[in-house]
Amino acid sequence: MNITVRNYKPLSDFEPIRQFLIKNHQYHNADGNVYPSEWEYMHTHSLAPWILFPRIGIWEDNGEIVAVATLEWFLGEFMLQINPDYAFLKPELLHYAEENLSVMNADGTRTLCVSRLHNTDTEMEELLIRQGYHMAADSGWAGFFDLSGEVPQCPLPEGFSIVSLQEENDLEKINRVMWRGFEHPNEPDCSIDTRRVMQSGPHFRPELNLVVKALNGDYAVYCGMWYEPECREAYLEPLCTDPDYRKMGLAKAALYEAMRRTKELGAPFCVAGGQPFYEKVGFVQEYVKRDWEKTW
Repeated sequence: MNITVRNYKPLSDFEPIRQFLIKNHQYHNADGNVYPSEWEYMHTHSLAPWILFPRIGIWEDNGEIVAVATLEWFLGEFMLQINPDYAFLKPELLHYAEENLSVMNADGTRTLCVSRLHNTDTEMEELLIRQGYHMAADSGWAGFFDLSGEVPQCPLPEGFSIVSLQEENDLEKINRVMWRGFEHPNEPDCSIDTRRVMQSGPHFRPELNLVVKALNGDYAVYCGMWYEPECREAYLEPLCTDPDYRKMGLAKAALYEAMRRTKELGAPFCVAGGQPFYEKVGFVQEYVKRDWEKTW
């Protein structure tokens, strides 16, 4: 072995890390790493902290990526990505994260949250307990929708239609439904450029990203869907409904249609979770990802 550590170069290392995630992906996310689509979504989100990305650490063995210590949105969080054959590196990655990804508090202490650790990674949990971490919360369960059978039909109310971004892509309307759908007050105060960025990922597929359009032209629902052929499992992110159009079955109809499209591409499952809504529409909980935290 010839293991080296270096910092992430956002423009050149994005795809190599994505390929590392694809290579180490295991059925139903048993590897515990983020999905390749999740990695891409993180980079095209309006909260993407580009100025912080060079803090991400990359471990390589003879030039091949074997582990990554990354954050998602903010300093103070650490997400572990690792080739299971290199589990012995976990203490080193944790130390790196404490040094490079923790946040300084007003009182001079530092805090690090080990974010969304797969509940089957008992080895890492034991390490965290030895190092003084405590379980902060269940950041959310993840579930899968089996696409081997027929995806249910969910008729839309009269006057509504499902449209893909390949057919129509009104950034102002997308901005409004996502702003309101995620509980922000009043009208959007962010630029539609954030929505352009959201669609700028190299593997973003307009035909899989759907809106539910009302008779008056409003976008009532946004349903984002990703599909990585090598991992095969479809990945839902994001899904939201304008408060004016809730309790009408619109999000369920859009989700079922998006899943039908990924099924046609070869996806046997779709992953989502964390909300009671997903259980109601047929997702089955598989595991929990927990947050662990320490202040020193």
